[in-house]
Amino acid sequence: MWFQDVFNYDFRRTEQCIIPYATQVGEISFCAYNTGVGWRNIIEKMHMTATLTNEEQHDLDRLGIAKNSREEKIRARAAKIKAQEENDRMMKLYRQHVLKEQPTPELVPPGAIKPAKPVEEREVGSFGD
Repeated sequence: MWFQDVFNYDFRRTEQCIIPYATQVGEISFCAYNTGVGWRNIIEKMHMTATLTNEEQHDLDRLGIAKNSREEKIRARAAKIKAQEENDRMMKLYRQHVLKEQPTPELVPPGAIKPAKPVEEREVGSFGD
């Protein structure tokens, strides 16, 4: 099959092209990707992320998208902690308003500790006494 470009593009030959080409959108035939109405330009511009300047890329920060796996893990951990705190707060409200339980202090106040009872001392004998 002759290579097709914009000037000698043939839809029929493109339909018969059996060379698959993987893109971010999915699989497309090699002939359709490299010629025709500019699929290559369209797909490359859709997924263009590199910049030619020396400054940092800030658009991902504004959108709240993690730039690497470390940031993803940190954000996932923070979201999990936040969700657990919200669940604990809701459970506390549920117990207080629905179950009518009184909130219990999380720490024991010092005045609530009573002194221990004194232990009676007994003389312990040895065997044979």
